[in-house]
Amino acid sequence: LSQPWPRYFESNHTIFQALYGLSSAIAHLHNYFSVESDVNMIGCHYDLKPKNVLVKQGQFILADFGLSRLKPEADGSLSGFKAGVSDYLAPECQNLTEGFEKYRIGRSSDIWSLGCILAEIITFIELGPQGVVDFSEKRKITFQGFLTIRPFHAAIVPSNAVMAWIDSLEARESATGPRQGLITLIRDMLTFQAIKRPDSLNVSSRLFLLAQRASVDLVAGTFQILQRRA
Repeated sequence: LSQPWPRYFESNHTIFQALYGLSSAIAHLHNYFSVESDVNMIGCHYDLKPKNVLVKQGQFILADFGLSRLKPEADGSLSGFKAGVSDYLAPECQNLTEGFEKYRIGRSSDIWSLGCILAEIITFIELGPQGVVDFSEKRKITFQGFLTIRPFHAAIVPSNAVMAWIDSLEARESATGPRQGLITLIRDMLTFQAIKRPDSLNVSSRLFLLAQRASVDLVAGTFQILQRRA
């Protein structure tokens, strides 16, 4: 996100289609099933961050499943947190204020991490690469006197800096239509209490609708241009 926007993403239409595709991949991981084998399992990525999302010809590709797990539905998705410190981890992953104790986390933690990624993407759309850098600096916090990171929370409480940043994006004149919908979704995904976050199917459904709206807007805009030229 610190580089120029790829040429594939020159419109809301292509961006939202790619976001829907990414969310759909996560939803399939979270709710894995095989018709042929009659298998239903619960999955979790556990390490969502921009480096683990590849870009290929207008698509976002989910990658790096080294920490991912699939479990029987009866076992649930909770598992001990195993990753190291990252800006994109949910507040319930570990205790950053003392001892760095790691907790059990599940699919809602993936939702938080995806919300962080989406927050940076909408920042890039609205403000470009420098906006992403500025957003990162706004989030800078030092824990226990030596660990400086840029999380989207403030350890045991929500981040006022992140909420203020999202509010500022929403107030921009260019943040209309699908972009407003994306900002609303991001707020829901960055809900501090894990149990109150939307699940992956809800996120994917909402991004699908935003992608369709962006497609309609593209067609309507093209039609208006043709009318003016006629």
